[in-house]
Amino acid sequence: MWTPPPNETCLIDYVVEMTESDGQNSVKELIKGYQSTEKNITGLKKYWSYDIKVKANTTAGPSMPSPLITKRTLEDTPGPPARVNASCDVCYNNMTVTWEAPTRENKNGIITGYVLYYISTDGKISKNKEISGSQNSSTITSLSAEKSYQVKVAARTSVGEGENKTAPTNVKLTSGPPIFVALANTFAKVSTASVEDARKQISLQVPSSPFGSENGIVRNISVIVAEDSEA
Repeated sequence: MWTPPPNETCLIDYVVEMTESDGQNSVKELIKGYQSTEKNITGLKKYWSYDIKVKANTTAGPSMPSPLITKRTLEDTPGPPARVNASCDVCYNNMTVTWEAPTRENKNGIITGYVLYYISTDGKISKNKEISGSQNSSTITSLSAEKSYQVKVAARTSVGEGENKTAPTNVKLTSGPPIFVALANTFAKVSTASVEDARKQISLQVPSSPFGSENGIVRNISVIVAEDSEA
């Protein structure tokens, strides 16, 4: 919006010039006629700074431009983060996710945070994790072993969450060592019985679920027998 010059009788039309403040690109809009003193210009970059000036075309030629003003377009939801990747070192209960901020033209505002989505490929697990806008990596822990996970990352601005980006490959977790959830003498009952050759036979009774399930399926149990010196 602008104010007409003093001598309106000489006016023909106006030209609005907008230049990106970094000098990269410019936009010119011709406003036909002299009665309108405002113009809604579309197609601009989001949350981008523009230098704006207005000239009037008169019967005597173009006027001097108006004083330069600088305005920034409004924020919007951001585009997807860049270089999203998911990997693991000890691959049975955690994985590391890394990413980069959306490109400058896709930020569309100030990045306030990220949302990490991790979904097991069997569809049984679907969770998300909120991350601050200053971070570009995060470790996800307490995952279920022997599952594959798809990872997606989305950025947020004050307007809301934007488009997510999927890591190029899924992460396959393996089985790790079992986690004991009770002491040995609380989950195993041991008894002995004499046999003909004077050796002892040991009977071991183990409950059906003596271990935690976080690290995978228990496939075998090792029994260690030591002689009691006081026996």
